Amino acid sequence: ESDTGPDSLVRAFPPAHLERLRGLKRRYDPSGLFRDNFYVEPGGSPLA
Repeated sequence: ESDTGPDSLVRAFPPAHLERLRGLKRRYDPSGLFRDNFYVEPGGSPLA
């Protein structure tokens, strides 16, 4: 499947995993350098 839009994220990842990915994105890549494939919006709670 070549669709990598936001709706694809919801279908590809369970909610808990997606929230974890968003937290990781916010911590390690807030500027969006790694945006190919599935783009994960930074967000979620910060990871300790």
